[in-house]
Amino acid sequence: MDIPLSGVAILSSGFIIVVSALFSPVFVCCLWLDAKKLRDSDAPWAPNPWLWGAMGGLAMLAGFFLSYLGPKLIVALGYLYRRYSRVSLFGDTAGAKIG
Repeated sequence: MDIPLSGVAILSSGFIIVVSALFSPVFVCCLWLDAKKLRDSDAPWAPNPWLWGAMGGLAMLAGFFLSYLGPKLIVALGYLYRRYSRVSLFGDTAGAKIG
């Protein structure tokens, strides 16, 4: 059974759409939790978790209407750049307590 190239493109696009739709809420939750943990630690950068969570949520909604990965990628890269430039990607937030 040979699948034409257009069939492969449709299947892979559908796979990306489904995976993106399933992991979008996970992305927003992880973004919020990381910002909350940084805020509660003694790190030099204290991001507002509600602001970053809202930005992730807006990116998730925009992703459904514009392109599936573009808006989330922009928010994720912006957050990671700010985190890296102020704390590092693996900053010590072990002392923070969530809850």
